[in-house]
Order: sequence, then structure tokens, then C-alpha cells
Amino acid sequence: MADANVVNLIRSINHLVVEDTGTRSLATGDRVVARVTWSDQRRLGPLAAGLDIPARPAPAPGAPDPRPEIRAALTEVVAGCAGVLEPREPVVETAYDYDS
Repeated sequence: MADANVVNLIRSINHLVVEDTGTRSLATGDRVVARVTWSDQRRLGPLAAGLDIPARPAPAPGAPDPRPEIRAALTEVVAGCAGVLEPREPVVETAYDYDS
């Protein structure tokens, strides 16, 4: 199981995606966390641990900057959350009218 801070961060992101789109998620609870890869969960660790201090994920002098990886992991989490939203209206099967 992932770190509790990371799990809470992923659930919060899912909640924000649902609120922003005005729909509902088909993956709730641990199912939304299971959609996030272990590598993305690992990369989100520094962010989840440092939400109270925004500068915490910043690199130490001479160390590699983890923020681009954190940003990429966040993008994947948001995409994963958006990918399991319930459609608001029926999807059009084709753009072409074959009846005419």
C-alpha cells in the first residue's frame, strides 16, 4: 500500500477533478489510488509529505531537481482521475451521417 500522505493527495486530486467537472467518478476510494502507478506514487511522495511547506520539494544545493518529475506524476494522476469520470451525455458514435 502506498504512503498515507500520497493516498490522501490522490483522493484530494480526484475530488477536485470531480468538483471541477461537475460529474462523478466511477473510481472511488482505493480504486482511484489503484489507477496510479507505483512510480507516480513514489514521485508524489515529496510533494505529499511537504504540502504544509511549499518549498520542501525544492532541491538541495547540487542535488537534482525532483519538481519536473513531480509535475509529470501530477499530470498523470489528473488524467487518470479524469479518465474514469461518468459521461454527462451520450457519446456521439460518428461525426458522419450515414442515413442520408
